[in-house]
Amino acid sequence: MNNNICTKCGLCVRVCGKAITLGEKGPEIDLSRCNGCGHCASVCPTGAIENPKAPLLREVYIPSYEEATTFLRSSRSVRFFKDETVPRETMTKLIDIGRYPQTGSNSQGISYIVLEGKDKIRKLLELFCSLADKYCPKNPDIGWIDRAVNAFRKTGKDGILRDCPELIFALSEEYDHRGRENAQFSLTFIALTAPTLGIGTCWAGIFERFACHEEYGKPIAEAVGVPEGKRIRGVMMAGIPDIEFRRIVERDPLDLRFV
Repeated sequence: MNNNICTKCGLCVRVCGKAITLGEKGPEIDLSRCNGCGHCASVCPTGAIENPKAPLLREVYIPSYEEATTFLRSSRSVRFFKDETVPRETMTKLIDIGRYPQTGSNSQGISYIVLEGKDKIRKLLELFCSLADKYCPKNPDIGWIDRAVNAFRKTGKDGILRDCPELIFALSEEYDHRGRENAQFSLTFIALTAPTLGIGTCWAGIFERFACHEEYGKPIAEAVGVPEGKRIRGVMMAGIPDIEFRRIVERDPLDLRFV
C-alpha cells in the first residue's frame, strides 16, 4: 500500500485470485504466491497498490482503432539490408520491448543473443548448409531446405539469411514448455517496434528449422555461444533497411464465422 486511498472495491482481488486478499486496511499481497504480472496495481482505480514485483511506470494510453490498425498493417518483412550494423545502444533499446508481451502465467523467461556482422553470419550460414547436407537426405520432410541451400550455392544469392548484418536469437530455458511461444511473442513485439527506430526485421524461417530443433540445432547453438541449459527458440534477421515501403496493401478477405 502507498499513501493513496484504497476504496476496497475489490478489483485487485478479482483480477488476481490467488495472491491478494482484502484486509481491514486494504489489499494484502502474498508475494510468495505472486507471479509479478502486475494486474492488481494496473487495475486499481486510485493507485493505492504498490507491488514490489511489478512496479508501475505510467498511465496507459490506448490509441484509436484507426491509429492501431494503421500501425499494425504497416508492418513489413525486410529482406534487403545495408551493410552497416545497428548501433548497440539502438539495438538494446529495440530488444528491451521484447520483455513486455503477454506470456502464460507471466512466465517471461526469454533472453537474447545478437550476432553482429555479415562475416560472422556468413560463417553461420555455411554451418547451416553443412547441416542440411547431413540431415536433409535422411528426412524427406525437410527437402525444401536442401533446395534453398542448393539455390544459394548455385547463384550465390542468400535466400536464407538475406545477407543481413545482424541476427537476433531468442532463448529460453531448455525444458521450458512455453519457450517457443514466448519467444514468438517477444520477437513479434520486437518486429512491430523496429520501424520506429529505423530498423528492418524478417523472420529467419528457413534457418529456424534447424536452429530451434532439439537435435539439429546443437551445432548452431555452440557456434553462437548459447549458455548451457538454454535453447534457441526463435531467430530474426535485422538491420538498416535498404528499401522503403511507402504504402499499406490489402490482404486476403476476412474469413470469419460466429457459431
